[in-house]
Amino acid sequence: MLCLLATLIFVQGDARRVARQAEETKVLIDQTTRVVDVLYDVGYAFLIYNAHTSRHFERKLEKLLIAVPTEIRKLEYLVRDRPLYAQTVKDIEEVAKDALLHIDINRHNIEGGGPLDLGDALVMQDELDDMVKSLGGIIASEQATQLKFPEEAARLQTLTRFLMIVLIGTIAITLAVVLWFAHGTQKRLASLMRNIDNFGKQEPLSPTLTGKDEIAQIDKAFHEMAEALTLASRQKQEFVDMISHDLRTPLSAVQVALSLASSGQWGQLSEQGQQRVINAEENIRRSIGLINNLLEIEKIQSGNLELHLRKHELLPILEIAVASLSQLAERKNIKVALPDTEASVNVDEGRMSQVLANLLGNAIKFAPPGSEIKFGVEENTDFTKIKITDQGPGIAPDDQTLVFERFKQSGDQKSKTKGTGLGLAICRMIVEAHGGSIGVESEEGKGSTFWFSVPSA
Repeated sequence: MLCLLATLIFVQGDARRVARQAEETKVLIDQTTRVVDVLYDVGYAFLIYNAHTSRHFERKLEKLLIAVPTEIRKLEYLVRDRPLYAQTVKDIEEVAKDALLHIDINRHNIEGGGPLDLGDALVMQDELDDMVKSLGGIIASEQATQLKFPEEAARLQTLTRFLMIVLIGTIAITLAVVLWFAHGTQKRLASLMRNIDNFGKQEPLSPTLTGKDEIAQIDKAFHEMAEALTLASRQKQEFVDMISHDLRTPLSAVQVALSLASSGQWGQLSEQGQQRVINAEENIRRSIGLINNLLEIEKIQSGNLELHLRKHELLPILEIAVASLSQLAERKNIKVALPDTEASVNVDEGRMSQVLANLLGNAIKFAPPGSEIKFGVEENTDFTKIKITDQGPGIAPDDQTLVFERFKQSGDQKSKTKGTGLGLAICRMIVEAHGGSIGVESEEGKGSTFWFSVPSA
């Protein structure tokens, strides 16, 4: 298309050049003819003036004597770029000067009553014929050239039409190819997007696209990725099932056995044996808690967390959470202060109790004996914010962004307590599943305030 367009531009430029040359030739012929006419007019005017000397014919002759050099200069300008014509016109200009000089001399003789010099008249006639002959040569040459222009213009016009037809045809073919390619690309992209959607819905994928283009390569890579993810998901589920059935069940049985042993059901143990059984039971309990937390996280991440959202008064939920941990608080002589609130929230009561129990349990773990833990509630139209403030050691600024990550604990938490590092991660997942947010505000040595927001009812 670019080559055709360039050729078309070139041909059109050539056509304009031919048209310009034709116009220049016409102007040159017209001006040359004008010079010939003026030369003849000078000769006739001089003869008339010689025959009828009068002021009228004298003024006419004077005008023509001025017109001759003027018209010759115009012709000289037109042929300035044509060396052969320029020399001819220059020669004519010299001859015309000489002829006009003879005419002027004889005009003065006639005005003085003298006769016309016949010899000068013949000389002027010869000069006039020579000039007309030379000018006629220019006219004849340009007329011959002029005859070629229509044929050349017709040829260029035909070529231009042909190129235009070819160019339009090329554009039409190109558009057809582009539309065909776009349609094919759209279909292939639609297939790729359908596969992505099916993968998200865990539905079967369409067959892999054929070809070696980029879309086919992307689709192939996506199929490979989908297969790898499906395999990983299956292996993960097998691992979860293994933990659930092959680990939790035996551990629960061991926990029951240790509990019976520590209670003396199978005989009285020594003090050292009793302590070791209690320690083993605690380790088993922590292991079962870790397994339960891992299964809980897996359930949430897999999208199987079901929330039964209803309107609930907040205070009874807080009271249940405090009651469930009352023994742990009493062991450390910690007082838990509940707020006086009539707030209502739109939550899953069981899951909300789980979040409150986790946060309150952490606060009790890190709070010093004899301290106080306070609940706070802030209400607004869309969300209700629940705060739990303790008087513990606080959390370093760098650790505050990590405490809600899985298996992450602050430095003080690691050194003073035993935990899995999953409780706060589960809290965040549950709160975010409600459409809320969770965070912590803390200063080292001055305690911590864990807060979360859930939709108001």
